[in-house]
Amino acid sequence: MDRKAKYLGTVILIATSIFVVTEDRRNTTRFLTPFTGPNEKYSYTSADTQYGQDPTRNMDKHLENCWNFGTAAQLHDTSEKRSTDYTKYFKKYHLYPVLQYAALPKLFAMTGDNIGLILGDSKTVDLRTGKGSPGFHSMSLWNYSFTFRCAICEEPPPTVSGKKTQLKGDFITFAAWYWGRYGHATHDSLPWFAYLKEMADHNNNNSNLKYILLDVRNAKDIIQTTDPEFAANRVVWAETDELFEIEGSVTTLDMPRTRENNPRMMDYLRLWMQKGQNRTYTGDGKIIYYDRRNHKDTIAGRHVRQDIEDELLIRIHQAMKKHGRKEELVIFNGLRNRTGDSLTAKDQFQIFKDATTIIGPHGSGMSGNLLWTNPNPESCDKRVKVLEFIGDKNTAKETSPNRREPYISHWPWMRGWPFEWHHMLYEQTSKRKSLVINLEEFSETLDAMWGDKTSGQI
Repeated sequence: MDRKAKYLGTVILIATSIFVVTEDRRNTTRFLTPFTGPNEKYSYTSADTQYGQDPTRNMDKHLENCWNFGTAAQLHDTSEKRSTDYTKYFKKYHLYPVLQYAALPKLFAMTGDNIGLILGDSKTVDLRTGKGSPGFHSMSLWNYSFTFRCAICEEPPPTVSGKKTQLKGDFITFAAWYWGRYGHATHDSLPWFAYLKEMADHNNNNSNLKYILLDVRNAKDIIQTTDPEFAANRVVWAETDELFEIEGSVTTLDMPRTRENNPRMMDYLRLWMQKGQNRTYTGDGKIIYYDRRNHKDTIAGRHVRQDIEDELLIRIHQAMKKHGRKEELVIFNGLRNRTGDSLTAKDQFQIFKDATTIIGPHGSGMSGNLLWTNPNPESCDKRVKVLEFIGDKNTAKETSPNRREPYISHWPWMRGWPFEWHHMLYEQTSKRKSLVINLEEFSETLDAMWGDKTSGQI
């Protein structure tokens, strides 16, 4: 059974932002009773999708034998103790995928002729350092003539410091975790926005529906790369703290204020990617090694010791020859020619769209580009292979992004995308800027990934 068939929830039909909800499980239909003001309407409702109305229906039926509810990352490690600890940690994702896939976010809709909207560039404070860092981007959404305000928003500011823009029509807006910060924006926030967009476009006949999005950091670059036509013709780009005075309707999503692991959102991003991008593939593809040696955009270290990395690249070449791999090997760190200016999202899309295998340390330079890979491989053996280096509980202080938690991986967030995912653990001698990978186990892992699995010959 296709995994989407397992979810029966509610259907969202967008019509001037007032939602009709059908509940299949009770075989009943009801209309929401919105909050009402003098000339305003509000609704706040569950947005679980019904199988029959879900635009991602049957998208993965051809992959059900290799990538479904039981999908799991594969560890390559000869230590029985480390393998046992690894399996215990990731067990929750293997045993309870329904919990991760079933719950979909709520929507809030406001209709009226006196709506105010401000999108702000919020900051969070690191409790250890006391320094501010980009966090959840704020949203204030209210009506001047009625006291009820968006249940997921911040209070409107007492004074408005930004410019004012008047709009008329139906709009969708969005605030999210690390919006515009390249890696987190792509794998943490963009899937949630894709859900909002694809459900709206699929169930709404309003061709004039537009989106108000905050133009901060890499946000515009990412949206333009994802869907150039959408970015150019359907988005109103907002400045930070710009006040929009709207006559019509505004709909938004109940986006969690922390990183939310819901791989179901990836289905909608994959659907959008298939429709929005020019995916002309070139040559025999690329095998990409991510080295994290980016002095401009990477500040946390966590790169492999130079002599070890040199040997890893030699062994990749050897394994490519052994297994008849014709792809180009690309060493990537996010910089032009590996030492110049930072690459744009479009530049990185051109590199990763042809990827067949991606190898390297855990980091946003890897995860932030995984969404540019093939979103819908034609068969199980055409899935992109990912080999991610991560730390265990004995090396977390040196290998973990937060220096505390072991096994931090992109797989739990990216498992809604049809990858063939592999892990290797750092050796116990690893240091923050001098990570160590077991070379013999690395060669064996390449054989396992690229060998002929049908014949058993690797």
